Amino acid sequence: MKRHLRRCKECGIPLAYARYLRWYPNGTIIGIDRGRTRLAFLETELINSIIEGISDFIGLDIQPVVVEAERRIGHRFIETIVPSAYIKLGVYRMPRDISVIEPPSRYIFDHVAGLGYGRFFLLSYKRRRRMTVLCRNPYCDGMLIGDSLGVWEFLEQKQGAYQGERENGMLRITLMETREPRPHLEERLAPSAPVYMPGKLDYRICPGCRLPAFPGHTYEWDLEEGIITDRRTSMRMACVPTASLDAVFRELEEELGQEIPRLINDLTKREVCEFLSSLSGGGEEGFREQLREMPLRGFGNPFIERLDSSSCVVRVENPFSPALLEGILCGAASHMWGREALCRSERQHGAFAWRYHIS
Repeated sequence: MKRHLRRCKECGIPLAYARYLRWYPNGTIIGIDRGRTRLAFLETELINSIIEGISDFIGLDIQPVVVEAERRIGHRFIETIVPSAYIKLGVYRMPRDISVIEPPSRYIFDHVAGLGYGRFFLLSYKRRRRMTVLCRNPYCDGMLIGDSLGVWEFLEQKQGAYQGERENGMLRITLMETREPRPHLEERLAPSAPVYMPGKLDYRICPGCRLPAFPGHTYEWDLEEGIITDRRTSMRMACVPTASLDAVFRELEEELGQEIPRLINDLTKREVCEFLSSLSGGGEEGFREQLREMPLRGFGNPFIERLDSSSCVVRVENPFSPALLEGILCGAASHMWGREALCRSERQHGAFAWRYHIS
C-alpha cells in the first residue's frame, strides 16, 4: 500500500489524519495549514439537505456562494501538501503535460478520498489553461467544485473559473483560466479568524496512532471509493471545513435576515431525528452520549447546565457553527423526549460560547 494511505493497525484510521489534523481538548479539530482550518465530521446528507433546502426556500441555487466560500479552503488545503519551493522557485511556470502532473494529482486525490470526499480522476490537462477532473461518489457538488478551484488556482498561480456537471452519477469539473473580476462576495465570504476558549477534555487514545480512538472505532474508511461510513447508522460522513459553511450562512443571513438561521435549525433538526432513529440508544442516556461525541467530531465542548423531562440548558464552548449546532441539539432533544423540541440560543463570551435553551 502507498505510504500515505497506510492505516493505524489498532483502530484503522488513515495515518494521514495524524499528520495533518490535531484534536484539541477544547472540542476542536484543527488542520496544520497556515490558516489553521477547523474541521468537523458531518453526515453528508445533512450538508446537502441544508444547501438544497435553502435554495428551495429562496428560489435560487446557492451553489455559487458555496463554491466561492470553499475556494479559499482549497487554497489552504493544498498549501499544506505542496512544498513551499513550488511557488518560491516558480515551478508552476515550467513546461509540463498530463504525464508530469498525474503522479502529484493522484497523491492529492488520495488525501481527498481520506476525508470522505469521493474518488477523483484526472481526465485532461493543459498547463495554466484548463484541467478536467471526474469525481466518483461526490459528497457535495458545491464544496468539491470550490475545493478543486482553489487547488487549481494555487498550483497554476492564476485566477480560474469552473464548469460543473453530473455525468452518470459522477461529478465532472472543468477548471479554466479567466480574467473576469471576482464577484463582490469574495471578501465577504472570507473565513473569520479562529479564536477559541481553552478546554479540558478526557478521551480514550488509540495506542497505535495516538489519535482519539472514537473516529477509528466509529467510522469505516473506503479509500478506494473516497467514502467514510458511520458503522452504527450506515450514514455517509465527511470531514469538512466549518469555516466555509459559516461564511455561507453568515452571508445569507445578512442578505435575508433571521429566516435563514430558523430554516437551518428546522432542516438540521429533521435530519438529526432521522439519523438518531436508526440508533438503539435513546432517552436521557442517549442524549448524553450524543453530547459526549460532539467534541470528538469537532463540534465544540458541551456542558449540561440543566436537564429534566421537559427542558434542558446546554452551554457549548467553541461551537463549530451556532445555527447548525442549534438544530443538532434540538434534534437530539426531540429524539430524547419523543416530541418536537424548540430552542432559543444566546451568545456568551463574545463568539466563544453559546447557551442553548431547549424545551
